[in-house]
Amino acid sequence: MVCIYCYNDTHVYNSRQKTRNPSVWRRRRCNVCVAQFSTLELPDYASALVVQSMNGKLYPFSRDKLFLSLYSALGHRQDARNVATELTHTVIGSLLRKKAVKDGAISVNSLSMQAYITLKRFDPLAAHTYKAYHKNALSTKISS
Repeated sequence: MVCIYCYNDTHVYNSRQKTRNPSVWRRRRCNVCVAQFSTLELPDYASALVVQSMNGKLYPFSRDKLFLSLYSALGHRQDARNVATELTHTVIGSLLRKKAVKDGAISVNSLSMQAYITLKRFDPLAAHTYKAYHKNALSTKISS
């Protein structure tokens, strides 16, 4: 990786694997200007997963789109950004553990349902807000 300040080579002098999500935190130092900065390495789900819409079209998975959807639902909270970040990891992890991904595809219904269930356990008001904006993707089996 190159330095974010002078664009020369850097080296890693501290590295830790995160326990709650598949990511690696690294502390780097520039070989030239000696600046220090941190990086966070995450899997590139967009290159490995697709979301299948209700009409059958396939779209690249977007962690950012999921984050923004959760963030919008959590708008009433002061810690919405941090919570939405953690819940995004939780939703993705739950989908992968439950084997909701078939041949690299996730249905928009499965994705929306897992996001709703995760929100409902964490913040019922946010879940209600999420449901209002995603009613087409969520099945009618969800009780209000």
